[in-house]
Amino acid sequence: MDHNSPDQPGDPAARTATNKRAGYRHYVLGVLLVIFVFNFVDRQLLAVLSPEIKKELLLTDTELGLLKGLAFALFYSILGMPIAHLADRTNRVTIISVSIALWSAMTALSGATANFTQLLLARIGVGVGEAGGSPPSHSLISDYFAREERSTALAILALGVPIGTTFGFLAGGWLTMALGWRMAFVAIGVPGLAIALLAKLTVREPVRGIQEAEIADAAPAEGIVATIVTLWRIPSYRTIAISGGLAAMCGYAIQMWLVDFLVRVHGLDYQDMLVELALAVGLGGGLGTYFGGRISDHFGKRSPALYLALSGFAMIALAPFLIMALWSDSRLLIFIGYFFVFAMNYFCFGPFYGTVQSLAPVRSRAMATAFLFFIMALAGAGFGPLIVGALSDALEPTNGSARALQLALTSVPFISAASGIYVVSRSSRLPGDLATRES
Repeated sequence: MDHNSPDQPGDPAARTATNKRAGYRHYVLGVLLVIFVFNFVDRQLLAVLSPEIKKELLLTDTELGLLKGLAFALFYSILGMPIAHLADRTNRVTIISVSIALWSAMTALSGATANFTQLLLARIGVGVGEAGGSPPSHSLISDYFAREERSTALAILALGVPIGTTFGFLAGGWLTMALGWRMAFVAIGVPGLAIALLAKLTVREPVRGIQEAEIADAAPAEGIVATIVTLWRIPSYRTIAISGGLAAMCGYAIQMWLVDFLVRVHGLDYQDMLVELALAVGLGGGLGTYFGGRISDHFGKRSPALYLALSGFAMIALAPFLIMALWSDSRLLIFIGYFFVFAMNYFCFGPFYGTVQSLAPVRSRAMATAFLFFIMALAGAGFGPLIVGALSDALEPTNGSARALQLALTSVPFISAASGIYVVSRSSRLPGDLATRES
């Protein structure tokens, strides 16, 4: 039991009072959404600034891939699980506030770095801070919103990904043109410190488990290793973890090299691409996130297997759109392609997150999300950008810088299609796994 919680989880009066505070619940969701937006702004910023950083610090594509991916993701993914374990036992608002303060400070400090090693350490700091953002936020939402409201609340929170990515492109580009890449890091990092203070002062720690009395009656949560073993034994959870990791690998590889691709291959500058990138990432990704949840919920009620199958079809559909975006000479077709690429890539995450919450034991939901994030961050943010960067460096001597990056990115649609086929082929197991969980 959280010592900051004044009431017992099963107290009907406390639960009724919480449910009446609809306005405050939505305020909390709004604050968490803003935090999640800044999470992805800070994460995306390096991808926007990398052409300027590469020129000034004389970095290779492999080094850029390491900075954009593994340096961040290794610490983000490893620390996410113990922080989630801690969030199940202590004050979640404090964890979130300290986390955003740390990652914002390290983002600002990135502007003062003078070489690869210093920037690497700053990115590690960002990863350490961001590890404490999402798992406690998911846990808080579960205590502020009843079970029948959670999917909508988590879908709204998930909009932080396309909004934050879009804002990262726009703000990063504009700030770089106006102030330079160093001040861009400072201008994005400093506001996060104020948001950390706002969260700590205005978001209240709710009674843990107040929305579901059975949580209060459940046995204490298992340890980290035991929980992971329990989750991994669920076939559909394994399917989501593997395919989610591959989907994240594709998404991060595309996002983190998108600006470099447009600069090198098509000779665009920031001013030429900002509006199109905002539409492709923000509108395309936002629509994919929203309708991924709505469409899956609509058809999933008829056949639960469609929660996974529809996500798999979206991952397969990504492939031809990405090939068009990578190899078309038409600027219109390039950005139309990227619009649908981001829509298809973001489609699957809502159904994946919702299905994980349905599959996981009640006392292991935060850890189920954290372990999924561990796999997605390590495979996606960690190795997606790094693999593309390493392939680009290997191909550069015989193809030149622009064509090498183009060829390296062409590996991504094949990974996405293969992952989608895997999900579709395994989707029929989901109804049985859900039935076992409910029995």
